[in-house]
Amino acid sequence: MPTTYTFTQKPMPGGNLSSHFNTLAVDGAHQVLQGIIGSGFQTQDATATPLVSPLSVSTAITLNVPDSAAEFNVLVTTAPLLVSESKSDVSTNYVSVPTGMLITFDVAKLSKLYLKGSGGTAVVSFWFNII
Repeated sequence: MPTTYTFTQKPMPGGNLSSHFNTLAVDGAHQVLQGIIGSGFQTQDATATPLVSPLSVSTAITLNVPDSAAEFNVLVTTAPLLVSESKSDVSTNYVSVPTGMLITFDVAKLSKLYLKGSGGTAVVSFWFNII
């Protein structure tokens, strides 16, 4: 497993990894991902003052991914949205999410996502699939 990533990675569990079957990925809460996603969903990020869906985004903002999140779903209803896993200013290394299209990102090993409206204020409905 590589030891460096361009994104902010959640810390790996310490000790004996045999309890994680050595080959299965684990989420941020160190639970093994076994192919069945979702025991529920969450419409806010993991901060003391949470950002909640729907959210208006024009300048770059940071979403803190919940530890038990496996997927991030986003649906933009106005201007396109830029999503980055590595650049807090969303100047490069981003995916453009068009309006009216539901996009799902895998986020089990991420701790932060960076969002920015493209060409105006993007109204974003989002939720995390929680395991």
